[in-house]
Amino acid sequence: MERYLSDEYLRGFETRALPNGALCVTAYTGHDAALTVPSELDGAPVAEIADGCFADCDFLEEVVISEGIERLGDSAFEGCTRLERAQLPQSLERIGQACFARTALRSVALPPMVQTVPRRAFYMCAALEEARFSRQLFCIEDEAFYGCERLLGVRLPEGIREIGAFAFAFSGLARLNLPYGVREIGRQAFAFCTRMIALELPEGLIALGDSAFNGCIQLETALLPATLEAVQGNPFRSCQKLSEVNISPENPVLVSQDGVAFFRKERRLFCYPCAKPDKSYAFPKGIREIGDYAFAGNRNLETLRLPEGLRRVGEGAFRWCDALARVTVPASVAEIGMGAFHGCERLMSARVTEGSAAHRHLKKLGVPLQLQPNYEE
Repeated sequence: MERYLSDEYLRGFETRALPNGALCVTAYTGHDAALTVPSELDGAPVAEIADGCFADCDFLEEVVISEGIERLGDSAFEGCTRLERAQLPQSLERIGQACFARTALRSVALPPMVQTVPRRAFYMCAALEEARFSRQLFCIEDEAFYGCERLLGVRLPEGIREIGAFAFAFSGLARLNLPYGVREIGRQAFAFCTRMIALELPEGLIALGDSAFNGCIQLETALLPATLEAVQGNPFRSCQKLSEVNISPENPVLVSQDGVAFFRKERRLFCYPCAKPDKSYAFPKGIREIGDYAFAGNRNLETLRLPEGLRRVGEGAFRWCDALARVTVPASVAEIGMGAFHGCERLMSARVTEGSAAHRHLKKLGVPLQLQPNYEE
């Protein structure tokens, strides 16, 4: 009696049935370097590829996903370290998290029905040189293109609204043209894009995450739009060549004075550029707060007299200001954040009020203190 061998068995695919009668490919037992995932097996349509289905198939170099397949699961091809080419069908609606993470893909073109690039979808794809998006793209999630060091530029569609945390961190981006539609840029979204030189953020942008451009060491100019109203921390921390931050004069929330960025209402200084050349700085009247990492990495400031009425000095506010030698802190300062003066190795003199928050903080660092009497006691 002749034994029947199924189409699935012969091709090396394992499947399970979905409630609608279509199939989900759950595993692959073959070893083909070039593989086509078919649209049909044993007469049933293939609609999905399961989570981790081809993960760590280090023999796989090329994959064609046939028309009709709609969903790729989480980590479906993660760790396929030789996978250089992936042809995606127009029928594709969803790509799972980390779907192509740690592969050798050189380019990717997302089909029109894919509206979100999920978390870590192309994480550490170090060979990726090109990413093309459809007009329907709405969101790029956290770490989607993290570590794509050969990705020098991307053209994002007008419909995109959100770029997640670390989305392009440690990528090769040298050019960044963000469309009007972007509303939110997440924490460290473009951190350590060390080739980026100039930056103009689009009108329509509302929120900018903490350290969004942290470590962009070639960045020289930055222009923030009139619509921007929510800024977390210092978006330009450790941008060693940035000498000024410009803000649209029509912005009702933020203002730039002499290249230094502030919140108007809160009277909070949030960014003093790393490459600003002055050896001292005269604070505007009424400043109540110095934000987290606001001065961090500036290597030119030698003396600072913090303004009367200042209430808070943020975490890491003067971190690695390694030319800073003398500082005066008024008694009005009630809070000094962790590591505010960390790395200020030349700080040899601090004038503070006896018993104040600054007295207690700087005493722990072993900084020589000039104490002023507290007349309120």
